[in-house]
Amino acid sequence: EHMKKLEELGVESWLRYVDDIWSTVKNDSCIPKILEYMNSLHPNLKFTVEYENNNKIPFLDTCINRKETGFKTNIYHKPTFTGVYLNWTSLTARKYKISLIYCLCDRIWKICQDPADREDEFKKLKLTLEKNEYPPHIIEQEITKFINNRNKTTDTHPSGQEAIAQDTIEKPTNSLKDSQK
Repeated sequence: EHMKKLEELGVESWLRYVDDIWSTVKNDSCIPKILEYMNSLHPNLKFTVEYENNNKIPFLDTCINRKETGFKTNIYHKPTFTGVYLNWTSLTARKYKISLIYCLCDRIWKICQDPADREDEFKKLKLTLEKNEYPPHIIEQEITKFINNRNKTTDTHPSGQEAIAQDTIEKPTNSLKDSQK
């Protein structure tokens, strides 16, 4: 209901995830008016603004880098990030430790658009996992398996962008119906 007014104030795009908002505006001079308007809407809501620095701004776990032709994304860690994850020696099932490697690889794959950035992030991940006492051969095995699986399931779309191949999924049969036949 407020988008019309926000557009009048200079908002060009507005994307929200829970309580985080990504917005682009016509120019920096619009920002104080937009912030004042947003903070006037409800006494219990107070918005703040985070400005980009050197054409970069963190949003969620992503560092967004503004380029002339669009945006480039990479992994972002808060300054307080310590690199502590589930330790390999903890009394936890092995499958959860392997799943952690998979989840962190998936995060890198989805966020880092540039192959060189991906490679750098995988190197950082290996070091971080080693600090969490993961055996180097397990790290290498799981990251290699992840990358090989992703390379198998992706092709290039005619636009030049990577596209995930869609496997055909069979519809499950209704076992109750089938058993009554």
